[in-house]
Amino acid sequence: MQKKNRSSKGNKKSSLKRRSASASPKRRTNRARHEARKVDKTLKRTKVSAAAIRKTASVTKKVAPEAEAAHEREADRIKEVDAIISGGVFSEFVVKNVGKQGAEMMKALNGAPHTDDRLAARMNTKVNEVRRMLNVLNGYGITKYDINKDGKGWLTFRWYLDRDKLSAFNTALLEKQNGQKVSLQENCNDFFYCTSCYDNQKLILPFDSAYELNFKCEGCGKIFGVLNKEQANAMFSSEKTI
Repeated sequence: MQKKNRSSKGNKKSSLKRRSASASPKRRTNRARHEARKVDKTLKRTKVSAAAIRKTASVTKKVAPEAEAAHEREADRIKEVDAIISGGVFSEFVVKNVGKQGAEMMKALNGAPHTDDRLAARMNTKVNEVRRMLNVLNGYGITKYDINKDGKGWLTFRWYLDRDKLSAFNTALLEKQNGQKVSLQENCNDFFYCTSCYDNQKLILPFDSAYELNFKCEGCGKIFGVLNKEQANAMFSSEKTI
């Protein structure tokens, strides 16, 4: 019995060896095919990646000069506006009618919008003073603002310079020998001023700016007086004649 068992075990081992020997070429073939497929996929991905890189590079070559040109134009525009703000006639006008920090605030707004809080922190001055100067300039149309509402419903005012209006205003100042006058905001029919503080502030506000202040003077807290367009222009011209 033991001899029989040994022979049967030997037969099993030899049959397994034969099967393994006969199966190994197939396995090698399947493995080779599998490796070939992997290589093909890798090559395809490489080709796609290379094509995407070439496409991105071509787009970048086109966009980069345009972006660089736009950046240069913006830099030139900022320098141009800064030169106007620092110019003798305009600078004197700002100091007299807006305040000593008016030019500094306008330069901060040149190129990027800011909130009044950010301007106050940057200039190391009170927020109320910044708002007063912004509203004065807004009366001339030189500053404007966008209103944004956050998730809680709070409104944020982001102020910026109207560069075209500033350039036109500066031209009007330079032509004072012709008796040209600077007018108030054109697209507004209702204006507001403080009857108590006007003699010192010379401040006439358009509707939007007065609304922002709840139609109350920041200096004394009184309710603003109302002017129609003709009254506002007459009062403005008598004080702002160039």
